Amino acid sequence: MRCVLLDFWGTVARFGDEAAFLGEVERLGVELCGVAGLSNRYDEVRRCTNILRRASMVEINIDAEAALIEHYTGCRADVVRRIITKSFIDNSVPTPCSLEVVRGLLSAGLRVAIVSNVTNREFITGFLRRYGYPRIPVISSDRELRRKPHPYIFRRALRRLACSPGEAVMVGDEDNDMGAGELGLITVAVGGKARGWANIDDLCGLMPALRSLTGGER
Repeated sequence: MRCVLLDFWGTVARFGDEAAFLGEVERLGVELCGVAGLSNRYDEVRRCTNILRRASMVEINIDAEAALIEHYTGCRADVVRRIITKSFIDNSVPTPCSLEVVRGLLSAGLRVAIVSNVTNREFITGFLRRYGYPRIPVISSDRELRRKPHPYIFRRALRRLACSPGEAVMVGDEDNDMGAGELGLITVAVGGKARGWANIDDLCGLMPALRSLTGGER
């Protein structure tokens, strides 16, 4: 094993309080745009675009969502983007052991990347900077356009790390992450919503799981 691909949302990061995230979106909508109900419009747009994402495995990024929200509210799309990005980063927190695990993987000489279905790469890069994570590659669907479990995004991550599928592990909390197994990657499922080669409650169990899967070898 040479490379570890980590899902972002639900695996490395989560909301400390989702209501607080929506509350900040609402507050900034009033402060910056004079618009009430921005959080509700964002929620409605997300529900609609998620239907299209699941059907197509193609990303609809934050700029498209912000343009729709501007249409409904009059709040400029660039301001909507700024509000959502700030609120997302402000209210995201590390999952248990995630920072320690990333540092430990790198210290062990492994190549590590984030592979994420996300509407805005800045959600990830802003979070990593805020909490002092090491600099690692980020392969995100808003840049690659394809979403997990589409094989393209996994292949793109493997090329970035110069690893073959048989040398890599994908760690995530959703079935779309486990789609990496179709390419020959070892899969580790976090949190019980999906099933992989190994299944752990949170990232605190990742290092023992990897040792078990590889017979103690890196």
